Amino acid sequence: AKLFVNYARDIDKNTLQFGIPCLDKNLHIQVGRLYGIIGPPGSGKTSLGVTVHNNTSKLGIASMFFSYDMSKFDVYQKLIQRHTKMDRDKLYEIFKTSDKETQDRIANTISDEYQNVRFVFKTGQSIEEMKQTIISTEKKLGIEFRLIVVDYLELVQSKFSDPTQSSAEVIQGLREIAINMNKAVVVFLQPNKMSSTIDEPLLSYNAAKGSSAIAQACTAILTIHRPGYSSRTPETDKFFSIDCVKNRSGRLFSADLHWDGLTGNIRELEDIERMELRELREAKKSAKEGGNDIDLF
Repeated sequence: AKLFVNYARDIDKNTLQFGIPCLDKNLHIQVGRLYGIIGPPGSGKTSLGVTVHNNTSKLGIASMFFSYDMSKFDVYQKLIQRHTKMDRDKLYEIFKTSDKETQDRIANTISDEYQNVRFVFKTGQSIEEMKQTIISTEKKLGIEFRLIVVDYLELVQSKFSDPTQSSAEVIQGLREIAINMNKAVVVFLQPNKMSSTIDEPLLSYNAAKGSSAIAQACTAILTIHRPGYSSRTPETDKFFSIDCVKNRSGRLFSADLHWDGLTGNIRELEDIERMELRELREAKKSAKEGGNDIDLF
């Protein structure tokens, strides 16, 4: 009871804002909790993580991003494109031609936008090694990380070779980091093979690949998809949808956001964009009911 009095007194400090209204309003993100995000490869998990890091950094929240999936060069390119809107060719042309002035301006922009974020690109880390990385970095910098993002669960090393035992060990280890180290921990999860379509919603936390311990360990689980994703009609790929399929601290919910594939930017939808998404879904539904494979627009 006494411990909770102190926790409740500091609830504002113990509650984080991700800068995405639908998540801040419904999840009540707090330290000591573990959050899972399920999405197929390429669905936008890393872009969502970068958006959260960018927003929390501006709010003065210290965070750490364990990028086990993407190399430092891939992540840095993603950050540059997010804030400059340059395509790949233009971006690399600037660095090939030794445009020092533009290079410095880009570096300063990234530094300013992510000044409260520390990126970790070490591979093959175990839970214990992650803990030591957090502790040593906090001690070195004299700060306390409030948010930890892990990309992604299966790339954290385990002593078990069996996938189910491995995922159970890792998810419990991440939960321990959240509780014992007083962090809000977000972990990206892969869906099972039966639930791996980028353009269709995942409506159950059982879609997560691995142990059932994942569902038990997470305070909340979100699934993501891009309803307009299509190689035939790439112009419709501008929506990013979130479904909350488990939430111990509130209600279940769904939310639709805008998606920019070049920059990875995720933002609230405007009214006209909501109408476009509604029309897109109606067209997909009609095509599916008719058994036709047709272009949506």
